[in-house]
Amino acid sequence: MVSSGSYLDESVLGGIYNFRIHNSFYHRIGTLLPIEDNSPKYAQIYLYDVNTATEQRLRNKANQNCDRTLMQEIALHLNEVNAYVRSFRTMADICLETGNN
Repeated sequence: MVSSGSYLDESVLGGIYNFRIHNSFYHRIGTLLPIEDNSPKYAQIYLYDVNTATEQRLRNKANQNCDRTLMQEIALHLNEVNAYVRSFRTMADICLETGNN
C-alpha cells in the first residue's frame, strides 16, 4: 500500500514506477529539476532548449544510433503541440525566476 491509500500493483515489476488509483494509472516523474551533479532524465529534458535536450538524449546509450536531425525535429514539434512540454517549460521558467530549485 502506498501513502495515498492506494495499492501498489506489483504484477508489473521491473519497469518504470507506476501505480494505480481507482483504476487509473499514474507514473512518478520525480523532481522538476535534476538533482545536483545528475544528468536530466525523462521530463526534465524538456526544460532545456532543443539543442541541449538533443545532446542529453544522445548521451543515452540506447539513443546512440538515433538520427540527430530527426530527434531535433521531433523535439521542436513537441514544443509546439504538446501541452505537457509547455507546462514543464513554464514551471522551469518560474523556478529560475524565483530562484527555487
